Amino acid sequence: MKKINKHLSVLLVLSLILLSFATPGFAAGQETTITLFHFNDTHGRVVEGSYDGMGLPRLADVIEQTRAEGGNVLVLDAGDSYHGKPVVNLNQGELVVDIFNALGVDAQAPGNHDFNYGYERLLELEEMANYPIMAANVKMNGESLLKQDYTIKEFDGVKVGIFGLSTPETMYKTNPLNVIDVDFEAPAQAAQEMVTALQAEGCDVIIALGHLGNDEETKMEETSKYVLENVDGIDIFVDGHSHETLTNGEMVNGALLVQSGYYDKNVGRVDITVKDDIVSATASLIEKGAEGYEDNADIQALIDATVEENRVITDVEIGYSMYELNGERNFVRTGETRMTNLITAAIGIRTGADGVITNGGGIRASIGQGAMTKGHILEVLPFGNYVVVKNMSGQAILDALNHGISAYPATNGGFPQVYGIKYTLNYSETADNFVSNVMIKGETLDPMKMYTIASNDFVAAGGDGYSSFGDATTAAEFGDMADIVIEHIEKYGIAGAAPSRWIINQEIK
Repeated sequence: MKKINKHLSVLLVLSLILLSFATPGFAAGQETTITLFHFNDTHGRVVEGSYDGMGLPRLADVIEQTRAEGGNVLVLDAGDSYHGKPVVNLNQGELVVDIFNALGVDAQAPGNHDFNYGYERLLELEEMANYPIMAANVKMNGESLLKQDYTIKEFDGVKVGIFGLSTPETMYKTNPLNVIDVDFEAPAQAAQEMVTALQAEGCDVIIALGHLGNDEETKMEETSKYVLENVDGIDIFVDGHSHETLTNGEMVNGALLVQSGYYDKNVGRVDITVKDDIVSATASLIEKGAEGYEDNADIQALIDATVEENRVITDVEIGYSMYELNGERNFVRTGETRMTNLITAAIGIRTGADGVITNGGGIRASIGQGAMTKGHILEVLPFGNYVVVKNMSGQAILDALNHGISAYPATNGGFPQVYGIKYTLNYSETADNFVSNVMIKGETLDPMKMYTIASNDFVAAGGDGYSSFGDATTAAEFGDMADIVIEHIEKYGIAGAAPSRWIINQEIK
């Protein structure tokens, strides 16, 4: 076991956590400092936005200013980077790889949304990257899916070992078809194997780079805290997935756990010092509004060129909204909004299905009052899902609704957004009675009757845990979900966005 010594200090007006532990084999009296920058869950937010972060050009300047001082710099990304906004989706993540190459990113652990184009595309992005994309627990046919499980960086004689982990939730938090034949093994087991390997390599500092998080809905054994509590020898865990802003970092079993939030609203910084076999690490955050930084011109030029290429698609006007369409995370994952009702109406009208059930987590942005463009819809629905109609019994529909409501009132990506289906939400009831008074097409739901229910292909394949969809037979398939919404707006305006009150005892948001 490594000796642990903790104390607190203050840096840039932010509280810091300091940890110290003995390390083997480093020359007495010699001091080496390393500045680790980390970020996670940027979700394609490459430019500054009112609801988003500082943008990658500003983030680049944060890093470059430290590099210009001549120090040792390490840059790590904890995943969910290659997908999210049209500017990165339209070239399937290539822009982000180009930016990360220019930033000098040293390693990345892929998040669940980094598989959104299919694992084959992630392997293509790996070929384009000048940095390793690593997930030691992700396998295919018993072998690592990606080229490297870990990497070792050396700074003035100090060996820093970094290994990657990716959440097993990827199996249902991307379209299951994206990870066919891919196995996500237990993170803690893979972490122990990596620590053993890196210790054998003589590493002085061991960093876990993971997209695991600590969400309430995540199985305990798949969280970063579980890994740290059950695997000794990790000094720092750079985490993602749960969108947590750990301003001070957090000590877990003698290791420093850090996570910078989401949408590049912050850049995490860990200052590491190695002296006399002791490693000290202080954690802080550089926030979006921090003074003294400006946009890096080279990174901005990469983005501008891609935006210009995309304009032929994104700038086309399709309609007008007389009010805001709310697609914000906290709302679409807990109830219906004008935005959710517009989307489900478009699907229901296009397919003619008896009802629609789609997941709130698939809705990723709001649209303000005014002109609406194709680019707006591509931001709202960035996943490239297509629409599937399933043959489902009334009981299967009821099971799906109960499953989707099960996390309420907590936010849940699987929250069921509906059309043609009305129900009362009873979140204080038992698991098989979260919903009641279910009506479909104006009639009481019959558990024995067969209905046609439209959804996106993610849910239709059992994504977000919707097993009753995965078990149902397919009645029909339609085109791209975003295209269906665009065509609906072009033909009907925003018909369907008015308060429909599908959830009888909830207000429209």
